[in-house]
Order: sequence, then structure tokens, then C-alpha cells
Amino acid sequence: ENNQIDFIFFFQAEDGIRDAQESRGLGDVYKRQINLHMGSKNTMDVEDTEFPIAKLKKYVAYARAKIAPRLSEEAALALQNLYVFDRKQVAEAKSKRKQHIPITVRQLEAIVRLSESLAKMSLSEQVTVQQINEAHRL
Repeated sequence: ENNQIDFIFFFQAEDGIRDAQESRGLGDVYKRQINLHMGSKNTMDVEDTEFPIAKLKKYVAYARAKIAPRLSEEAALALQNLYVFDRKQVAEAKSKRKQHIPITVRQLEAIVRLSESLAKMSLSEQVTVQQINEAHRL
């Protein structure tokens, strides 16, 4: 089974104004990704990255082949607590007739997949509470 989750993050300064000079590195990454998806030939050379692509490919291949993280007991408990908390927040928002996003088992499964991916990135056999929290934050 091949699952893929994509995120696009937009960066903005606290005052709401994005300073191109201060965020040049982030802006370059953003522009390159947008240009790649738009089919532009005006992208930065991928080989200019600090981490060689060949080494990254080997790292990813190794992680895919050798690492199959599972939830630790602490992580499973943290996940359960987050899920219950999120469901309570949705119920409260619903009762107050506020806008809300329903939390379902599908979101729970997405958090598990994201946390497993985070563990795999660090070549860890077990998903930690920190990885559960990061997946939930995302």
C-alpha cells in the first residue's frame, strides 16, 4: 500500500508582512516547489542543496526497507488522550453552534501514519510521544 501525504506551508512574519530578504531561504524553497508543480524550467538546480540527492535517496530507501515503526505504549496512550480531547472540543463547539471540523477515525489514522513517518525519518523502531504530538500539530 502506497500512502502519500503532502503539505504546503506558507510563512508569514508576526506582523503580517513577509520580508523577502529575511526569509530568502524559505522563499527560494517555496518558489522552487511552486515552479516544479507549474512545470516551469526556471527552477533552482536541485544539485545545489546541501544534502546530496544521491545520499538522500539511499537514506529513504534504507528507511523504507528496514524500518517499520510501531507505537510505544506511551505513544499509544498519548494518541488516545489527544483523540478524546479533540472529540470533546468538537462536541463543545457543536453544542455552542460554533464552526468545527469533525474528528473521525480517519484523522486518527492519519496521525498514526504521520507519526510513523516521523519515526521512520529518524530511523526509529518505535513511535514516541513527541512524534505523536508533532503529527497531531501538523
